[in-house]
Amino acid sequence: MICLVLNNTMVIGPVSWPDPSVRQALYIAGFSESPAGLHAPDGSALAPLPGTEPTTGLTLADGYAILPVTSEPSSPPAGQVEINTSTVIANGAVTVSPVYGPAPVIPAPTLAQAQAQVCAAIEASMNAALYTTFTDSSGNTWDVSQTGRALLTGASAEIANGLVLPANFAWKNAANVPLPMTVTAFKALTQAIFTWTNNVFGAAMAASAAVSAMTDPAAVLAYQIPAWPTS
Repeated sequence: MICLVLNNTMVIGPVSWPDPSVRQALYIAGFSESPAGLHAPDGSALAPLPGTEPTTGLTLADGYAILPVTSEPSSPPAGQVEINTSTVIANGAVTVSPVYGPAPVIPAPTLAQAQAQVCAAIEASMNAALYTTFTDSSGNTWDVSQTGRALLTGASAEIANGLVLPANFAWKNAANVPLPMTVTAFKALTQAIFTWTNNVFGAAMAASAAVSAMTDPAAVLAYQIPAWPTS
């Protein structure tokens, strides 16, 4: 790693070399580059920029230099954490050292915050269960995503309006395999999905009500979301 410094003040870095941001900063400062090498803002020729990462300081001109960086490993004392870094530019090198401090104290959530967090987790878990797949009593698995439910609802409405299904009617399962389906079987499937959905909604409402009735934030956060009904 290297730093671009100006009068012992870091301009860019630490970055890996070569990094385009270093060249860009030099160009903005008035430096230029040609096949012969780097040129200072006054036009004087300088040594070419190194092709590999320099291990010693490279003085340019007008106070600019490219210096190697040494990073000290982080090893916080007991009870402290790394909260920042300290950069020291001296003797043609840059040393980056960790700065330690007390671990931040994260306040415990209030009862309302804990309840909101757990109720949101309940809703997310419910949606994950409801809008993926449904397995019927015969072991067939069906797509009940938003798209799958919309297709089922549309077909149910057409059947209710008198649509006559062809003799070879089939409905694709979650694996996209067409399964033969009669009107009676299709209605039974949609009824089973509706009943299951309603049962899951009811279980989620009961879980949220249980959380809302709690008075201890710690107990709220420890609440285990129940397994959702499967039928």
